[in-house]
This record gives sequence, structure tokens and C-alpha cells, in this order.
Amino acid sequence: MIALPPPPPLERTVSYLKSEGWDLVSNNDRWYVFEGYEDIDGDAFEIILSKNISSPDFRLYVQQTLDILSSLTNKTPEMITREILLFDRDIFNSHITENADRSSVPLNSAYRAISGLKQLFVCATDSEERDHLPYYPKVGSNPGGILDEVRFGHTFSGSFGYSVESPVKTQTNMFKAPLQRRVMERIARGLATTERAACMENETPLVEGYETGFSANMCDAILSMSGDYDMAIEYSIKWSKKLPVAEDVRSLHSVIIQRRHFECLRAASEKLKYMRPEFVTVEGRIVSLRSPHNPQSEDADQRRVTVEWDLGDGKSRKVVVPLEKDEYLEAIAAHKNNRPLSVKGYIRGTERQLTDPSDFRII
Repeated sequence: MIALPPPPPLERTVSYLKSEGWDLVSNNDRWYVFEGYEDIDGDAFEIILSKNISSPDFRLYVQQTLDILSSLTNKTPEMITREILLFDRDIFNSHITENADRSSVPLNSAYRAISGLKQLFVCATDSEERDHLPYYPKVGSNPGGILDEVRFGHTFSGSFGYSVESPVKTQTNMFKAPLQRRVMERIARGLATTERAACMENETPLVEGYETGFSANMCDAILSMSGDYDMAIEYSIKWSKKLPVAEDVRSLHSVIIQRRHFECLRAASEKLKYMRPEFVTVEGRIVSLRSPHNPQSEDADQRRVTVEWDLGDGKSRKVVVPLEKDEYLEAIAAHKNNRPLSVKGYIRGTERQLTDPSDFRII
């Protein structure tokens, strides 16, 4: 008798079937029963899974499930097993498409690729965890613990490649995706913008899109993976179906970063590094307050006040300032009593948003 390979975990298999549109029609003490698809007579196919993972026939039911899915999707059972195992992970793939052997690359190239991948995820997390700046002179060593969360996966065939598996955790804030998903969406958005910039032969889309896409540091990370800018690398992302993906990157399949992209990335990096914010003290009266959620909730975010910043010589400028819960409540009282506030932070050029606010006080 041929030994069957280890089955994927039962709960992952159940979650995978649900995500693929199979209906759970029975769930009792012994069995999960799913229905989905239809045969030529219009009858639904049936999948049965035993809940007793210790039973002798448990693996047989799992194998039958894989065979049914394989016949319906034209994927091998091995491919489906991998999809089940990675159901709750976004997969970021990168592979060298030219000047490379299918089975190996020079060690120096591998080092650059892995080091660049690490920096890409670190810098993307920095942009998500801190205010979205165009450039960070010093990035965190492991912001948000991202390097402990993402996993370095197997290389894959076709060309020499690497994969990074990023877990998709349960969404606890209905207005914001988990950090790991936001990091992956930022990387995807930066890649899509790089492609658009290359088609325009102009770095402007990258420069204008840094708040949600590539910072200068992320541009440098992508460039570093290509060595002397002569190695084309294809990047692709397979999204977990556990959470919906941001609409603007949902359809991204793959982007090949090659010679025509390098100049745009390099030029964008240089410009973004010169867009460093200025540290200022904003003083003025509050002209509006905004909090889409209960401002006294610990989980609430987007608490904002707009301040008429007195620039002197009769000039003023409206600046939006994000505040913590206690500060926001103080600002409400100050607004009622027509008292000005003072707060320090960074501001870029003519932008209206103050970042990294500190030393908040009512004057």
C-alpha cells in the first residue's frame, strides 16, 4: 500500500473550502459536508471531511478532497495542498528573469536579493508604523516585529526565485487592515507605480505617491536587489483570501523591474530624499474638529483638529493636527473657550498635515 503524504491541517482545509465558494451544508460531531460546483446534470459535487483526525480513514477523506478539487480546477493535488497551507498568508515572490541559471545564482547575487528583500519589508513597515515620510535617514531594525512575522519560503522553479510569506491576521479594526497586509499592499502599490512611471519615462508618479507607496528607502531596496542595475527581477504577489485586498492593488499580477525602471527609481529616490520635513511649532486657534468614531474610545483613530496657524505679518495657514484621546478632549474644551493651542511636529513644504506631533498644550 502506498503511503499518503501528511494531510494539511483540518481547520485550514475547512477555511480554504469556504473561501473557494464551497457551502458547508452539514456540520455535526463527526463530519463536515460541503457542496459546490455542479456537474453536467446540474448536481452539486460533495466533499466530506472527517472531524476525527486520529481515525484510520482521515487521510483518505483528505486525499479524496484534494482529488476532487484537482479535477475541478486543473491544479495538481500538491498545488492545492500548498494553497491550503498558505491560505492565511500573502505570498511575495521575486525571481531573476535573465542572466541566471535555473538552479542557482552567484552567492553575491543571492546575498543582495535577500538583503534587499529584508530592507524592503523593514522600510515598508517603517512607513506604515510611523508617519508616511518620503525618506527616513535612519530606519528601525525590526519595526513592528515584522522580521519575526514574515517567513522566508522555498525557492521555486522556472527561474531562480525567492518567496516571502506574510501572515494575514484577524482584522480587529474594521477601518484598518492588519499591519502585515498593509505592508504588502504598500509594496504592491509601489511596484505598480514604478511600472507606470517607467511607461511615462518620468519619476513623478513615484515622487507623488510616496505616502502610500515607495519611500526613498524602498526605492533603494529595490535597486539594491538588481546589483549594478543589469539584472531584471520579476515580482508578484498572491493574496490570501482571508481578507479583502485594497481595490487599487487587487488586480496586480506581476511586475518585471528591469533597465527602463531603474532610472525612474533612482531619480525618485534622490528627489524624495530632498523632501525632508521641517520641524515647526504650530500655534493658533482651532477652527474645526473631526473624529469619525467615538473620540473617547481607546481604539479610535483619525482624531484630527484643524488649526489656523499664525505665521506672523498677518499671514496664516490651516494645518491638520492628529491628536491622542486626552489631547483631543482638551482641544474640544479649548475650542469651546476660544483658546489657542501649541503643538510641535514636522511639515513638508505646503502640505497641511502635521506629522509626529509632540509637546501639545493649550495656551
